[in-house]
Amino acid sequence: MLTTSEYQYAMADVRKSVREYRENLATANTFPGLALPANIHRGQIIKRIRVQGKIYALVGQTNMNLYLSGIPKNYPIEFTGVLIKEKKKWVPFAEISNTDATNNPLHLWHEGKNFFFTIVDSHGGGSGEGYAKLFRSQNKGESWELMNCWYDLSDDPKVRSLKNAINAQEIGDPWGNGAMDKKPDGTFEYRNVLLDKGLGTYGKSDAPSCNDGQVIKP
Repeated sequence: MLTTSEYQYAMADVRKSVREYRENLATANTFPGLALPANIHRGQIIKRIRVQGKIYALVGQTNMNLYLSGIPKNYPIEFTGVLIKEKKKWVPFAEISNTDATNNPLHLWHEGKNFFFTIVDSHGGGSGEGYAKLFRSQNKGESWELMNCWYDLSDDPKVRSLKNAINAQEIGDPWGNGAMDKKPDGTFEYRNVLLDKGLGTYGKSDAPSCNDGQVIKP
């Protein structure tokens, strides 16, 4: 028998899955007349966005947290990331280099003189969560730097500004783990993680999922 809070949590997850399915279905056929790269299936397109007057497309893959109904079963995924529309075709703009996790794009925006790109992996608790990473490009996508990392909850609003990304990174995860800090070697660690819930013991702990997946120029 589920408690009230458990039921509400489960229903929120169901509503999220239904919403994503409908959104993915709606975007699967919105690219008539535009040529995609040969290694990208039309069903991988999650959504289109406009940034500084140009049109970009987020390209994903099915994983534990996201179901893309337009991708054929057993289709070999060769590219995830961002495409940019150039005349009548799509050209790769930023590529997610996956390692152990199945990363997907969250959002791309331009702020100040920089591009910012968030991705999220599938290393969460199984209810749509994962570790989100914020990347910055100061040279129009030629190279990308990992700036921040946080535990992305399934009901979190999508981060679309640097301020919101920093705030999200400070929240930590739902099990009492504190905010994360970037170490000099470029890896991340929890600032004040709850190591032993029974004893209430706190301390620093590495967050390896934050470095699982990079963004590169295709």
